Amino acid sequence: MKFYSHLPSIFRLRDDVTVNESEYIPVDISIIITVDGEEYQNYNQTMMVLEGWYVYDNGSLVDIDPTITEATVKTETTTIQYGSLSYTVSTEVKLNSSKGLSNILVNRATQFLANISISDYNGDWDALFEDYKDKLKNGIDNAAKDLFNLLYQNQTIFDFNGMDFEIVPVNVTVGTEIVTQYYLETTIENLDPDSWTQVSWALENIPNENWVLGSMYIHPIDNGDGTKAAGLTTELHDFYELMRVILGFSDWAGQIAYGRPISFYDYAEDIWISAGARFKYNDPEGFEYFGFSNGINFQIADDEAVLNTYVELDQLAYQVGDNVTITGYIENTGNIDATNVKLYLFHGAMDRTWQIVNPDLFYTEEIGTVAVGEKVTFEVEVEANTFLGIHPVYAVVEFISDEGQGPAEVVNPFTHEVGYFEGAAEAHEIVISNMAWALLLPKEAAMEPAFPQPILDIVTNVDIIIPENAPWELEVELVITNIGESETHITVIQYYNVSELELMFQVTTEGTTSNTTYLGMGLIKFEGITLAPDETVTITMHWMFLTSNGCFLPGAQVIYDSRFENELGENGGGGETSAVLLNMDGTTQEADTWEDYGESTSTGSSAGADIYTGGQDKTRRIGSLDLVYVSLSSILVVATIITIKKKFKI
Repeated sequence: MKFYSHLPSIFRLRDDVTVNESEYIPVDISIIITVDGEEYQNYNQTMMVLEGWYVYDNGSLVDIDPTITEATVKTETTTIQYGSLSYTVSTEVKLNSSKGLSNILVNRATQFLANISISDYNGDWDALFEDYKDKLKNGIDNAAKDLFNLLYQNQTIFDFNGMDFEIVPVNVTVGTEIVTQYYLETTIENLDPDSWTQVSWALENIPNENWVLGSMYIHPIDNGDGTKAAGLTTELHDFYELMRVILGFSDWAGQIAYGRPISFYDYAEDIWISAGARFKYNDPEGFEYFGFSNGINFQIADDEAVLNTYVELDQLAYQVGDNVTITGYIENTGNIDATNVKLYLFHGAMDRTWQIVNPDLFYTEEIGTVAVGEKVTFEVEVEANTFLGIHPVYAVVEFISDEGQGPAEVVNPFTHEVGYFEGAAEAHEIVISNMAWALLLPKEAAMEPAFPQPILDIVTNVDIIIPENAPWELEVELVITNIGESETHITVIQYYNVSELELMFQVTTEGTTSNTTYLGMGLIKFEGITLAPDETVTITMHWMFLTSNGCFLPGAQVIYDSRFENELGENGGGGETSAVLLNMDGTTQEADTWEDYGESTSTGSSAGADIYTGGQDKTRRIGSLDLVYVSLSSILVVATIITIKKKFKI
């Protein structure tokens, strides 16, 4: 929006005029001052040179009258009385050009010289001469401005036309900050089966090959005799040159200074991301669904490999264990080859904040080069063995455009300042396809969890150590095994009474551990534990008794997470191990059994992460490991890049 609040404008040449860069029209000036008939000053010099000039469609030069090759722009005769003496002073200033004179230049020179009066100089004819030259320079400058205004029309470019859309501001939370993001939004009231509709928005007045673009600027020209003339140079430029000047020198343009107005740049990963439109819709029962169209990575002011990517599934519904066929294509509709092309296929879920939750990379392929106009097709078969419900699939295509190319040097034709158009350099890009989806159903009708979940088996072993002539010791061992079908992350918290027990050591086979006090109670914490299915962690805690009256050791709190909501309709899970009630005779008593709380903790990085499977029964929450409430471009691709890096070390 910063760019659209400072839309650039250009001065576009009139439609009935073009530029002949070969035209060369010198304009000479003569200044003659005589005193009592004797020549005091006779000055002749090339004062101005028109390098290149404008031509009407009928072939005539703009504002140049070939019938006027000489014009007197100042003449004056005055008698000066000096005491008993008197003398006559005459001046004459002329413009000359063998190809004809500019009417605007003649008028402006006449105007600026009109206010000079011989009688104001009291015999200082050198000062009069210098003032004539200065006023003529002012006349030339103003004539150049008048000619520019005659020939050029100020026109904004990249004008936004919402057409079917409107710009909607949305305040979202990114970390701890409130950020205003802007979306283009439209509503399609109804879409019948097997029907389609088209909605549009546009950027208008983007310079193209049909525009005639010229530049006019004034600069000094050495006459070769130590004098200078004013050069009024006109050059013809193509739209590439002009766009690079506009973008290369426009600090306010932000990311669009690279010529990619609908792509997003991830500075951390140094990659351009192109994602399509997100959409939501309701079925006849009122259930809400989400999706997105394919992205496109076009660029202005430079050539570009433009990749269009599409995926589709062979069915609308599958049962667990069925073969799934994903087909699609990658087509280069740009004007240079795309190199180092890689295809990644993901499945995941999209929640009601338009975020892809838990994107899972299940297929990758090295494509190589996709030439201009080439369409590469692919077909992938996999087994349906993931979570049930709405199952989105999409492709991410990674590639390089302008491989090996650096920034383009840009010369501002108006100031001749040198800059660089960064958008011409090699670009690492990602384009995201449309989202295809199907419904995954259980293989049998029996009630089962809707998707893989972690299930924890927790065994508590208690050992009383009775040494001779020394305090008794207590050792508690927790053996936690994930007997479920999904990975989980675990945090274990154990409280104890510091007036009854002194901690001697604590160890774990996974993760890290720490010991502190909280509200007068000892607190042991084990965290950073990740258990895949069938993996086990063993935790051991060892105390020495400080009292002969026995003690009560509460059960350890075991907090874990799940990728998906559990069958209770909640998030994640948690529970406690059994409390240990110790008598001095070494016997123990079971106080409480382990309980599934059916909810996730709200602390730390073990918070639960939800998915959305089509219904609108409740507001969902994203875990603290996810980036919440940001646009699809950043969320989807950040998750995608991280996943690709982890699996393929790119």
